[in-house]
Amino acid sequence: SFQQAVIDVLVKKTIRAAKQYSVKSVLLCGGVAANSALREQLEQACIKHKFNMYKPKMAFCTDNGAMIANAGYYMALSGCEPAGMDLNAYATLDITRE
Repeated sequence: SFQQAVIDVLVKKTIRAAKQYSVKSVLLCGGVAANSALREQLEQACIKHKFNMYKPKMAFCTDNGAMIANAGYYMALSGCEPAGMDLNAYATLDITRE
């Protein structure tokens, strides 16, 4: 299946990177941490290759969309004006500028 193919690649590349950079631990985080098959298979690979593996509890792996919607709800209640359609993200913005 597609999901299994993706998990195979993620596990293989994670283990390869961990070996290449001589790390002792692997952390599974972000949205993919909610995938139970990935959690199990990465954990088994870490055991096999003697890496410590850390992962958040499933309760902390929920969809960020719910968090963003909740923040938007409270912003709307407070009378905050929504951003316009011209809002943009700048990945290289110098954060040291005032």
